[in-house]
Amino acid sequence: MKSQWIIVFIVCCLIAVLCQDMAYARNTGTNPAALMHERYQSVRMALKSNPFGQPLHLVSSREADHTAAQLSAVLDHPFDTFAEAFKTADNWCELMMLHLNIKYCDAEEKGPNHLLTVFVGRKHEQPLESAYRGEYDYRLVAAGPDYLQISIGADKGPFQTRNYQILLEAVPLDHDRTFIHFAYAYDFGVLARAAQSLYFRTVGRDKVGFTTIEDPNSGQRIYIGGVRGALERNIMRYYLALQAYLNGFSEPSAQRLEKRLLEWFALTERYPLQLREIGRNDYLHMKRQEFERQQSGAESLSPAGAVIW
Repeated sequence: MKSQWIIVFIVCCLIAVLCQDMAYARNTGTNPAALMHERYQSVRMALKSNPFGQPLHLVSSREADHTAAQLSAVLDHPFDTFAEAFKTADNWCELMMLHLNIKYCDAEEKGPNHLLTVFVGRKHEQPLESAYRGEYDYRLVAAGPDYLQISIGADKGPFQTRNYQILLEAVPLDHDRTFIHFAYAYDFGVLARAAQSLYFRTVGRDKVGFTTIEDPNSGQRIYIGGVRGALERNIMRYYLALQAYLNGFSEPSAQRLEKRLLEWFALTERYPLQLREIGRNDYLHMKRQEFERQQSGAESLSPAGAVIW
C-alpha cells in the first residue's frame, strides 16, 4: 500500500510540473527567457546522452482524463531564423501539413490573433468531407530578441477530446543554435476513452512511443504504448516537421516544399518502430496532392470525426 501511495505522489508531481510549464510564461513576475535557460541547464546532460541520436529530451504523462507531453531540443539554426519562421500563422499551417494526419490548414486573422482551421484525418489519402474539421486559436504571446512563445489551443477535438494546448518556446543559445521547449496536452472524456480502447485493442495494439517502462510480467524494459505512446508519436512528428520546415530554407522558394517533404519522411525513418506508417512514394504522392488542394483553397465543412493517433 505504501508503494502505491509513493507512485501516486510521483505521478501527481509530474503532472504538476507539466501544468506549471504550460502556464509559467503567463506569470508577469517571471522572466521567461531566464526560465528557459534554466530549463536548458536542467536537461543539458539528457540532451547529450539519449536514444534519439540528436540533442532531444522527451517526457510524457497521463493522469485520469489528462495526457501531456513535453519535448526539449537544440536546433542548429540561429534564433532569428527560427523566430522569423514560426511567428507567422501561415507558416504554421505549412509546417502542420507535413504531418501524416493533417489534410488541410487555413489561417485567418481573428482580432489580434489568428484562427487555424485544421482538417485531421487518416494516414492515407481521403476527401476533406470525411476528415475532422477543428478550429485552433493561434497566439503570438512573445516575440522579442531573446525569447519567442507561441500558444495554440482548441476547446474541443475528435471524439469529444477537449482542452488542446500546444506551447512552443525558444531562446538563443549562441549565434548558430536555438533551444526550444515544445509542450502538447489535451483532455478526453467517455467517448474518447471508448474510441481509444477500441483503437489500442485493434489496429493500434502494437504501436509504441519512445519512453521505456518495466514490463510487470517479464521485468524487461519495453516501450510505452496506449495514450502516452500515441501522444509521444504525435509530438515527435510535429517536432520533425518543425526541423524539416527550417531545413527547407536551404533551397530556392520553388524547391522548398519538395525539400521539406523529403526531409520530414527521412527524419521519421530514423525511428521506424514508432513512426513508420506508409512508404516514401505513398507519402510524397499524398502530400503533393494535399498541398495542391491547400493552395486551391478547397475547404469544406466536415461533420465527421477522425482517429488522430
